[in-house]
Amino acid sequence: MGLGGDYAYGVIFSFDPQTNTGIRTYSFDGTKRYPYGDLLFASDGGLYGMTSEGGANNGGILFHYDPLSNTLTKLVDFGGTNGTKPMGSLIEGDDGKLYGMTSAGGANDLGVVFSYRPSTGIYDKLQDFNGANGGNSQFGSFTKLESSTTKVVKVNIYGGTNPYNNPEWNNWNAFASLSSGNLHYSDGSSSTIIATLSQQTSVSDNGPSYTTTIAPQEVTRYASYSTTSRTLTISGLDNSKNYTLELYATRAGASNNTTRFIIQNRVVDIPTANNLTMKASYNALGAVSGVMTLNISGLNTYNYINGFTLTEIGAGETNTAPTVDAGPDKTVTLPVNSVQMNGSASDPNGFIASYNWTKISGPSQYNISNSSAPATTISNLVQGTYVFRLGVYDNQGAFSFDEVTVTVNPAPSSTKHVKVNLYGGVNPYNHPEWNNWNSYSFSSGTLKYSDGTSSPISAALSQQSGIADNGTTYNATMAPVEVVRYASYSTSNRTLTISGLDNSKTYNLELYASRNGATNNTTRFTISSTSIDILTDNNLSNKASFTSIVPSGGKITVNISKLNAYNYLNGFVLTENGVSSPITRKEQINSQEQVLSTSISTYPNPATDRIVLSINNNYTGQMKVEIIDLKGAVVKQFKLSKTYKGISQNYLPVNDLRRGEYLVRIQTGSQVEVRKLLKL
Repeated sequence: MGLGGDYAYGVIFSFDPQTNTGIRTYSFDGTKRYPYGDLLFASDGGLYGMTSEGGANNGGILFHYDPLSNTLTKLVDFGGTNGTKPMGSLIEGDDGKLYGMTSAGGANDLGVVFSYRPSTGIYDKLQDFNGANGGNSQFGSFTKLESSTTKVVKVNIYGGTNPYNNPEWNNWNAFASLSSGNLHYSDGSSSTIIATLSQQTSVSDNGPSYTTTIAPQEVTRYASYSTTSRTLTISGLDNSKNYTLELYATRAGASNNTTRFIIQNRVVDIPTANNLTMKASYNALGAVSGVMTLNISGLNTYNYINGFTLTEIGAGETNTAPTVDAGPDKTVTLPVNSVQMNGSASDPNGFIASYNWTKISGPSQYNISNSSAPATTISNLVQGTYVFRLGVYDNQGAFSFDEVTVTVNPAPSSTKHVKVNLYGGVNPYNHPEWNNWNSYSFSSGTLKYSDGTSSPISAALSQQSGIADNGTTYNATMAPVEVVRYASYSTSNRTLTISGLDNSKTYNLELYASRNGATNNTTRFTISSTSIDILTDNNLSNKASFTSIVPSGGKITVNISKLNAYNYLNGFVLTENGVSSPITRKEQINSQEQVLSTSISTYPNPATDRIVLSINNNYTGQMKVEIIDLKGAVVKQFKLSKTYKGISQNYLPVNDLRRGEYLVRIQTGSQVEVRKLLKL
């Protein structure tokens, strides 16, 4: 900075040493004038400075300057007891605060010492000059002394010949190993620090006469290079300390090659072709679990690294992880298929460097409009339960996240269900959606819909020999355990007649037939000319499904016949579809409903004793379902069969699981989906 400019109150200018060109970028006006010190390039990537006059109190200001937008922002007004007329420059401490002095103001009007933290905007007066404790009318700046505990690790990367014979430097033969081994400090003492490259194409030689100003000639002679992105991991660090990192990247004779370094979300690009002066520098770095990871990529063909210097700066301020809130859980009902996310985050001793929305579980169909913004819209949702995560990094690389559950309910429909459990007078299924029919009486009486409303529908069996008990541990999956426990059986053919139906509507009918321990017994269900055979012996998953049935005289008649000794019926679900179409559609072998893109859902969630696994896709074949605890252990496993395209529902018992969170992993062929489950 200097005086002059458009208004003669001072300027900010830049200078390019490669072209010897100076450019005036910003002119101070009368509201902020006469900057006497230097600009400070702080560890947060910002430029900070002060003027000696102007501001609300005409005592000068502390400001931030953004060279990209050429915008100067006032942060503090000097004047009065907080100091006035700063004549020097700012420095940055290891704690991330900016420190400076004023030439006047304060309690004695002799100037003050102050600090300012950019991340919080907090200004603190630290000392009033009184003539004895530091003089008065200070016109200079502080000088930052290295901590007595500061140590330096200097690393030269080479190719196996011509190492740098300087006791302060470590020589890392990157041809021999992608790991440096334990590195020593520049004072010769040992350290626990190790550096590792994830990948290397080769090492290039810039020649013995290649001289730069960024590092010793022996260090810039050899360059490790790669044609793919890679990482430099530095481990064995102390989480309680701060670090600075200086990286060297230069290649003689190369053209149009830029190396990008990224660490803790801070990006530095180095044009490496014949680079003689530029290096990547990072201040106020912190280690996480003793590790820092640097990403190295090439913006053109290659990326390079010749070496680096790591400075360990005593005990730093402990970095506190940020706090993040993804917002409350949300529920929408189709056709509404989008939600507005309003996440937020804060950091007590720094600032939020990045946001990232990701899907953790749920259907594969969705769209996040801006994944890197705290507030975003998630659209194109389908029926099911989604879990989205908002992850944030602070400026020192600490990571936190919060998750939000989005439940998408199906569109309201006129479709109604009548669910019927046949039993023998004891142990009914106490579930509000189901009707219990004691089939020792051949008539069910009037049945209710699954939503609890009354219906005109009733059912009647023409004959029954008895009721068989499959036991409490008979875990079939095509219907709830309580429904498949009891089976009405007969040694002769019989009919199930469902009455009270509407001839203007179509119906789907799903029938369950299963007997524990039976051998070679097949039950045949026939409606009109369509028959479905169910091998009932220990049947855990197969069911007979008929679709688009048009009643005759308000009735549907199902003929139940035995192909061997017995026929069985445990229960059924009748679905009322609305007004029928002119063409009656008949389908055989399991439920055939409208085939959508793959949709997988588990409900209820949270669950107490069982979950319903609903899968809607074109897949047929074996399915594998695993329930995994948060330690990664598989605590339950199911092998299921999906024998038809469309919607398949299976009831999975979870009553034996401990309370807590689990992941449900569903594999259908090569497709794997994961859902989150809360067990109460």
